[in-house]
Amino acid sequence: LLVYVPGIDGSGLTPVAQFAELGTKYELKCLSFDTSDRSYFDDIRSIVATEVRKAKRQGRKVYLMGESFGGIVGLSLSMGDLGDDGIPDRLILINAATSFSRTFLGRISPQLLRLPEPFFTFAVLPVGFMIL
Repeated sequence: LLVYVPGIDGSGLTPVAQFAELGTKYELKCLSFDTSDRSYFDDIRSIVATEVRKAKRQGRKVYLMGESFGGIVGLSLSMGDLGDDGIPDRLILINAATSFSRTFLGRISPQLLRLPEPFFTFAVLPVGFMIL
């Protein structure tokens, strides 16, 4: 099972072009988060750990693919922060946001996360266009 954890936009759309080919080798589970979701890191990590635990209890190998912020979630799980049963068998990092806090967006993200909709979406929309 290949579990994809998206970046901070929560959409999971960035690698959509690769999903078809990945689907020939793996069963894919793409996690996503609503743009209005303001969950804390620990909450998101718990959601991902629950998915990993469910699959491992079924005897499945779990490959966790984390992109950007999702990579940080994956690193945290791989360190066993939430117990050994939440550790994926393999971890794939895509542009892990390990230096995100040193970027302009990283410095202003605490303020952005406090914005109500639709202001939040308008504030992060330029970031989406930079990715595409």
